[in-house]
Amino acid sequence: VVTSSFSHGISMAKQDVTTYSWQKVLGGEGGHGVLILSPRAVERLESYTPENRPLPKIFRLTKKGKFEAGIFKGATINTPSMLAVEDYLDALEWAGSIGGVPALKQLSLDNLAVI
Repeated sequence: VVTSSFSHGISMAKQDVTTYSWQKVLGGEGGHGVLILSPRAVERLESYTPENRPLPKIFRLTKKGKFEAGIFKGATINTPSMLAVEDYLDALEWAGSIGGVPALKQLSLDNLAVI
């Protein structure tokens, strides 16, 4: 879990699974998360089936031994607030307009210096 996704440099090349909430640093509504899986993580999902371990629907990422890509193409596990999604998209646009992750990191460090 990466709670500082937009305020610190993170090498995505070293990550197999990354999750974050857009409320951190970008200041959006809480309760929404993002999941990023590498091809290697997808391979593991398809090749490993734990015995006698039922999973809640929210954690099921495979169906009949194959990766269930629907949630990465617009299908939802639950119904998120579209206003919250639009707020996130606006925050990403703003972040890009001020210089992206490097600028957000500097903003975070500047705010920390005040404390």
